[in-house]
Amino acid sequence: MNNKSFIAIIATLVLVIIGLILLNDYSKKNEASESPYDTISGIKKDFYYLFVGETCPHCRKVEEFIQENKLKESLDIKILEVTFHEENVKFYDEAEEKCQENLGGSVPVLYHNEKCILGDTPIIDELRKISEKKDKEK
Repeated sequence: MNNKSFIAIIATLVLVIIGLILLNDYSKKNEASESPYDTISGIKKDFYYLFVGETCPHCRKVEEFIQENKLKESLDIKILEVTFHEENVKFYDEAEEKCQENLGGSVPVLYHNEKCILGDTPIIDELRKISEKKDKEK
Protein backbone atom coordinates (compact mmCIF):
# COMPACT_ATOMS: atom_id res chain seq x y z
CA MET A 1 0.00 0.00 0.00
CA ASN A 2 1.47 3.34 -0.97
CA ASN A 3 1.35 6.61 1.03
CA LYS A 4 -1.48 8.14 -1.03
CA SER A 5 -3.77 5.15 -0.47
CA PHE A 6 -2.99 5.10 3.25
CA ILE A 7 -3.73 8.84 3.61
CA ALA A 8 -6.96 8.45 1.63
CA ILE A 9 -8.13 5.61 3.89
CA ILE A 10 -7.29 7.56 7.07
CA ALA A 11 -9.04 10.70 5.73
CA THR A 12 -12.13 8.65 4.86
CA LEU A 13 -12.20 7.06 8.31
CA VAL A 14 -11.88 10.47 10.00
CA LEU A 15 -14.75 11.86 7.90
CA VAL A 16 -16.95 8.84 8.68
CA ILE A 17 -16.25 9.17 12.42
CA ILE A 18 -17.00 12.91 12.37
CA GLY A 19 -20.22 12.23 10.45
CA LEU A 20 -21.33 9.59 12.96
CA ILE A 21 -20.64 11.93 15.88
CA LEU A 22 -22.64 14.74 14.26
CA LEU A 23 -25.50 12.37 13.38
CA ASN A 24 -25.62 11.04 16.95
CA ASP A 25 -25.66 14.58 18.37
CA TYR A 26 -28.44 15.60 15.94
CA SER A 27 -30.49 12.50 16.89
CA LYS A 28 -30.24 13.29 20.60
CA LYS A 29 -31.37 16.88 20.03
CA ASN A 30 -34.30 15.65 17.92
CA GLU A 31 -35.33 13.06 20.54
CA ALA A 32 -35.29 15.67 23.29
CA SER A 33 -37.39 18.15 21.33
CA GLU A 34 -39.97 15.53 20.28
CA SER A 35 -40.37 13.89 23.68
CA PRO A 36 -43.77 14.27 25.35
CA TYR A 37 -42.10 13.92 28.72
CA ASP A 38 -40.83 16.60 31.06
CA THR A 39 -37.26 17.21 32.11
CA ILE A 40 -36.18 18.60 35.45
CA SER A 41 -32.99 19.72 37.14
CA GLY A 42 -33.97 18.47 40.60
CA ILE A 43 -36.86 17.39 42.78
CA LYS A 44 -38.68 20.36 44.29
CA LYS A 45 -41.04 20.49 47.23
CA ASP A 46 -44.77 20.75 46.45
CA PHE A 47 -44.39 19.42 42.89
CA TYR A 48 -45.90 16.11 41.84
CA TYR A 49 -43.61 13.79 39.91
CA LEU A 50 -45.04 10.90 37.95
CA PHE A 51 -42.37 8.38 36.99
CA VAL A 52 -43.41 6.30 33.99
CA GLY A 53 -42.09 3.83 31.46
CA GLU A 54 -42.74 4.62 27.81
CA THR A 55 -44.05 1.11 27.07
CA CYS A 56 -45.91 0.62 30.37
CA PRO A 57 -49.71 0.17 29.94
CA HIS A 58 -50.38 1.07 33.59
CA CYS A 59 -48.43 4.30 33.14
CA ARG A 60 -50.47 5.08 30.03
CA LYS A 61 -53.69 4.81 32.07
CA VAL A 62 -52.40 7.39 34.56
CA GLU A 63 -51.14 9.68 31.79
CA GLU A 64 -54.51 9.49 30.03
CA PHE A 65 -56.29 10.33 33.30
CA ILE A 66 -54.04 13.35 33.77
CA GLN A 67 -54.64 14.49 30.20
CA GLU A 68 -58.41 13.92 30.22
CA ASN A 69 -58.78 15.86 33.47
CA LYS A 70 -56.30 18.59 32.47
CA LEU A 71 -54.37 18.03 35.69
CA LYS A 72 -51.07 19.29 34.27
CA GLU A 73 -52.68 22.72 34.09
CA SER A 74 -54.18 22.67 37.60
CA LEU A 75 -51.45 20.80 39.52
CA ASP A 76 -47.68 21.08 39.30
CA ILE A 77 -47.17 17.63 37.75
CA LYS A 78 -44.02 16.61 35.94
CA ILE A 79 -44.11 13.35 33.98
CA LEU A 80 -40.67 11.75 33.88
CA GLU A 81 -39.96 8.76 31.65
CA VAL A 82 -37.33 6.47 33.19
CA THR A 83 -37.01 3.57 30.74
CA PHE A 84 -35.39 5.42 27.83
CA HIS A 85 -34.40 8.69 29.56
CA GLU A 86 -31.55 7.75 31.86
CA GLU A 87 -31.21 11.32 33.13
CA ASN A 88 -34.53 10.83 34.97
CA VAL A 89 -33.41 7.66 36.76
CA LYS A 90 -31.37 9.69 39.26
CA PHE A 91 -34.55 11.59 40.21
CA TYR A 92 -36.44 8.30 40.54
CA ASP A 93 -33.67 7.06 42.85
CA GLU A 94 -33.78 10.33 44.81
CA ALA A 95 -37.57 10.06 45.23
CA GLU A 96 -37.26 6.42 46.28
CA GLU A 97 -34.71 7.39 48.92
CA LYS A 98 -36.78 10.34 50.20
CA CYS A 99 -39.93 8.27 50.64
CA GLN A 100 -37.85 5.49 52.20
CA GLU A 101 -39.37 2.75 50.11
CA ASN A 102 -37.85 0.11 47.88
CA LEU A 103 -39.80 0.59 44.67
CA GLY A 104 -37.66 -1.93 42.82
CA GLY A 105 -37.68 0.10 39.61
CA SER A 106 -41.47 -0.27 39.30
CA VAL A 107 -43.60 2.27 37.46
CA PRO A 108 -45.89 4.17 37.56
CA VAL A 109 -44.89 5.97 40.75
CA LEU A 110 -46.30 9.28 41.92
CA TYR A 111 -43.97 11.19 44.24
CA HIS A 112 -44.96 14.23 46.27
CA ASN A 113 -43.25 15.66 49.37
CA GLU A 114 -41.48 12.44 50.44
CA LYS A 115 -44.50 10.21 49.76
CA CYS A 116 -44.57 7.59 47.01
CA ILE A 117 -47.65 5.94 45.54
CA LEU A 118 -47.15 2.91 43.31
CA GLY A 119 -49.61 1.57 40.74
CA ASP A 120 -52.14 3.03 38.33
CA THR A 121 -55.31 2.67 40.46
CA PRO A 122 -53.85 4.11 43.71
CA ILE A 123 -52.28 6.99 41.75
CA ILE A 124 -55.51 7.79 39.89
CA ASP A 125 -57.45 7.65 43.17
CA GLU A 126 -54.96 10.04 44.80
CA LEU A 127 -54.98 12.44 41.85
CA ARG A 128 -58.80 12.39 41.85
CA LYS A 129 -58.83 13.31 45.58
CA ILE A 130 -56.27 16.08 45.07
CA SER A 131 -58.19 17.46 42.09
CA GLU A 132 -61.51 17.42 43.97
CA LYS A 133 -59.90 19.15 46.94
CA LYS A 134 -58.46 21.87 44.67
CA ASP A 135 -61.88 22.33 43.01
CA LYS A 136 -63.52 22.84 46.42
CA GLU A 137 -60.88 25.44 47.34
CA LYS A 138 -61.77 27.55 44.29
